[in-house]
Amino acid sequence: MGLYHKTNSGVKLFQSAQDLLSAEVSSIDFAPDGSLWIGGLGGITVYRDEKRMKDITPKNGLPSIYIRSVTRGPDGRMWVGTDRGVACFDGASWSLRHSRRWLLDDDVRDVAFDSHGTAWIATAKGVSAIGQKEMTLAQKAKHFLRICYARHVRPPYLVEKCRLTTPGDTTTWEPRDDDNDGQYTSMYLAMESFRYAATKNPAAQANAKKAFDALNFLQTVTETPGFVARTVVPVSWKKMADANRTISDREWAQMRVRNPREKRVEEHWRLSKDGKWLWKGDTSSDEITGHMFGYLIYYDLAADKAEKKRVGKHICNIVDYIIDGGYVLKDIDGKHTKWAVWSPEKLNNDPDWRAERGINSVEILSYLKLAWHVSGKARYQKEYEKLLYKYHYAENVRVPKTLNPAWRTHIDDELLALAFPCLLMYEENPKLRQLYQLGLDQWYEAVRDDHSPFFNFTYALLSGEDPNQEQSIAWLRDVSLDLISWRRDNTQRRDIQLVYAPELDMLQTSRLLPPSEAGVMRWDRNPWAAVRGDGGRTESDGVFWLLPYWMGRYNVSIPHRK
Repeated sequence: MGLYHKTNSGVKLFQSAQDLLSAEVSSIDFAPDGSLWIGGLGGITVYRDEKRMKDITPKNGLPSIYIRSVTRGPDGRMWVGTDRGVACFDGASWSLRHSRRWLLDDDVRDVAFDSHGTAWIATAKGVSAIGQKEMTLAQKAKHFLRICYARHVRPPYLVEKCRLTTPGDTTTWEPRDDDNDGQYTSMYLAMESFRYAATKNPAAQANAKKAFDALNFLQTVTETPGFVARTVVPVSWKKMADANRTISDREWAQMRVRNPREKRVEEHWRLSKDGKWLWKGDTSSDEITGHMFGYLIYYDLAADKAEKKRVGKHICNIVDYIIDGGYVLKDIDGKHTKWAVWSPEKLNNDPDWRAERGINSVEILSYLKLAWHVSGKARYQKEYEKLLYKYHYAENVRVPKTLNPAWRTHIDDELLALAFPCLLMYEENPKLRQLYQLGLDQWYEAVRDDHSPFFNFTYALLSGEDPNQEQSIAWLRDVSLDLISWRRDNTQRRDIQLVYAPELDMLQTSRLLPPSEAGVMRWDRNPWAAVRGDGGRTESDGVFWLLPYWMGRYNVSIPHRK
């Protein structure tokens, strides 16, 4: 109940509210500047020469008012154990180590250091050790690539998360499917293409070709002129997402009430002609946009002459199929899929599609521009101009990103990052380039506070300016080496407020947390989300980090880039 200070002249008790935040003192240590940190209930009181200098509370960066320990590390950082994890102060800013990514339990009791500088952290459920290892970003990229190749590439060379049968144990993994396997593999394809362009490593080019082969197979397996499957799995698989099932009339009525655009899909999976694969339909606009981005980067940066011809034919098959279907993606039932709609009738005239008007207009224009880029066929330019001027898509793309809080999503942020490149790289009309630049600027203004290196480097690639390079590098540095999706619950912290912004329907943090505190994510997810992770049941493939890293490496390797 207080703190005694013994000197040659006697003993003095610090106990009152004028002395300390509270009389319940748990731990003390000296900071590098010689000040004394006194931790206890309420936070930390800082003294120098028996003079109270300041208090450190959740307002100043502590995650809790319950301070269990205060320890100065060998490198001068102050480690503060709390019931919400261990907080570290480097002299300028605070960082928090919490969740199973770092600790056996967030209730920290004490911290001690060994001769190597490793922090041994006593928690309510045992002792955790956090060490430091210096490495370059290039070494970090090799680390993530090893993880990707070891556990995240499955036949026919699709790249996705893996499932951990024992949470947190990467020796018990198994492959898993996802609705967006095609998009995620396409982003891997782009990553390997950027890596090849930056390094001329033949392995990167070979991997990119394998990824394109897999994406090409997603189209040919459907035995249609241009419909693309969401994903495929070997016929031996027994556990997939969205198993085939019958939807009762009552269920269907309830689904339509929740979403008037709902599609009644009972047969998700179909057997391939050779009997070796099951392929999934109802492919979304997200998938097609992801595919086209991957094809663009592969075609431009990694494909040889023969591959360019093959890629160009594949792109045109898909775009022809969309045009001939009336600017929708028709499934094999003859009806458009739930999300793949780019038609003027829907985007311009149907209120249920108002939220997608801007972004889907950008998407379809980028597909047409890409088909023209790889083929030079007048058909694509003619359709492109028809949508722009006859159907007013030029007006639609002025504001591609909806900021309506009820409609706003980070899925759109990622999709615009995938769709804009082809338009700004290959449009030669100065007025249209100016129009697309205005749309790009509006999008970037909405996402720049997310600190996304993928968004930052995309903007830099297309505009020639990189206003946030240091921010991107800091993000790449801070991402944890562990890609397991541990649950991160930041709702119990006292150093942040919880808000419903920028997305109205999700609980988010009032300030953006660094990735080491927020957890593993992709760029179609909200980086402000207060809770993230699945309890260690999946591991990321690392492409969310590798794509912006190699994109940044490519950007700085181009002499004319600023």
